[in-house]
Amino acid sequence: MSIVQGHNDYVLIITNYLLNYVAFTDYIKDMEMRIDDITWMLDEEPVPKVPALSGAGGCGGGDGTSPQESDYLRHEQLKDERKRLQQNVKDIKTRMDRLAKCFYELDETDQKILEIYYINGAKSWEWTAKIVNASTSYCFKHGKNALQELANRYFGLRAMPIQTRFVFID
Repeated sequence: MSIVQGHNDYVLIITNYLLNYVAFTDYIKDMEMRIDDITWMLDEEPVPKVPALSGAGGCGGGDGTSPQESDYLRHEQLKDERKRLQQNVKDIKTRMDRLAKCFYELDETDQKILEIYYINGAKSWEWTAKIVNASTSYCFKHGKNALQELANRYFGLRAMPIQTRFVFID
């Protein structure tokens, strides 16, 4: 059950994660395929043996780099790009895996409401209520509470609101 009523940035973050969940998972798949392509290119192209890369110009009016040096630099650029993509995928995948873990810890009905409304993009509480076989107000209320619960699970104590009123009991 939600403690918070009103605005919460952590709930907005979770809402955006859910709304873009399909896009994030597609992005992860695309980047993993790109990493595989780069790995394949690196495995196919032998690393040229260049004893030293010279900054001095060669003969003729060229840019001063030999074909071996160009191949070596291209190989290094591919390795750097692969490393950058792997780090990016790792960061996003970690977030999505954590979101999925927290999502599956929710009540089954709350999961279904969030999945239909946010992930599948129903964009209508009436349509969500029809699929879940519940009232619109039930889906709306449980959807908002489930978002808060998901934010609490995902972000921990940071997502919980600070109490602004104190009640002293004698």
